Amino acid sequence: MVRAGWLALLVAIAIAAAVSFCISYMRSYPAPIPRVVKELDLLNTSETLVLQWPSPTYPLATVDHRFVAEIALWNIIRASGWCRMVIANHSVLFEANLSSIKLRNPSAWVAGYPEVYYGIKPWNGMGVTDPSFLKLPALVATLPNLLTRIYIGISHEKGLPMDAAFDIWLTKQPGARIGRSSVEVMIWIYSSNLHPAGRKVGMARVGGLEWEEWVRCSSGSSWTIVSFRSVDNLDNESVVVPVSDLVKLGLSVASRVCGGSYSPSSYYMNDIEFGTEFGSPHTTHARFSWVIKQLELLIASS
Repeated sequence: MVRAGWLALLVAIAIAAAVSFCISYMRSYPAPIPRVVKELDLLNTSETLVLQWPSPTYPLATVDHRFVAEIALWNIIRASGWCRMVIANHSVLFEANLSSIKLRNPSAWVAGYPEVYYGIKPWNGMGVTDPSFLKLPALVATLPNLLTRIYIGISHEKGLPMDAAFDIWLTKQPGARIGRSSVEVMIWIYSSNLHPAGRKVGMARVGGLEWEEWVRCSSGSSWTIVSFRSVDNLDNESVVVPVSDLVKLGLSVASRVCGGSYSPSSYYMNDIEFGTEFGSPHTTHARFSWVIKQLELLIASS
């Protein structure tokens, strides 16, 4: 009887583990992935690199001609402490320990966006693009079925406003300066104590994932922002994100909510960035870290 009891317990544990694995797998791969025809593993580099803040003010480097790494604390005018980004062992590790934070522009809300990116970033003209895979900027209407596969682990102090998101800049001309006619498409896969700019306008199911739709229409010199926030936080698992589908949907949502023409034939996608916005006008200290263990760009069959 004792042995039978232990056997039943072991069977129950095995079943629970199998169910847990299946749930994790279904969340990580919620929809069938189309056949991949091209793949670019951005972290497949033997280069080791360390960026540190506060010196220089905008630490930035190209990593093995594959992507750009940047500690973009663009809205901090001063702070005590340090930040560090380490690219090594096929991963990107970021750590921040900041206090006495003073924002340059509190109405911009967040303090910064430490990030990595592929393509040409309109704000500084820096970037990396591989024409044999996908040359950026590219007209949105002509984009292939572009996906990303990412794994990020996140740790932060309780109450810190934070997101982990892709940031994609669309302009009427390739590499143009950001202005009123530009569109910023954000894809949030993680958030805590922070919501996207503007207001929630709807829901969408894309790539087998549920997304909130948020929009801030352009006004004055500011641009239109369309954000898709995942209903579930997707950290600590491998996630496939349908980038080109969400970019095209973003233009459609902007047209529906803001009015005017937001045609895929009129906009160029300049880059694809991934990083973490953090902070608020009320945040005076920020201690957090994250590690990207997987970051792949995929071109799949339509």
